[in-house]
Amino acid sequence: MQDTIKSLWNGIYKPAQQDVEHCEQEKELLKLAEQSERELIGKMDEKTVKMFEKYNAIKSLYTERCLEAAFAKGFSTGMKITYEAIFKDPEI
Repeated sequence: MQDTIKSLWNGIYKPAQQDVEHCEQEKELLKLAEQSERELIGKMDEKTVKMFEKYNAIKSLYTERCLEAAFAKGFSTGMKITYEAIFKDPEI
């Protein structure tokens, strides 16, 4: 249990990413997005490319923080359910 929590904390174990790696639909969507981004960047001047890269960096950071918050909330909810099932259920 401790090893799993350490792996999650250190970013070694990434359950959401592993799910996507095995799903063909998500792989195809990612491939299309990357292709579209390359085409778009190819039509931009250097100043616009820098602005687009900054936009992508900020958007990625925002998405990462939202995913972290969702994971923390889900993990917390799971722990509450586990606690209640073990320590508050009179039938156990």
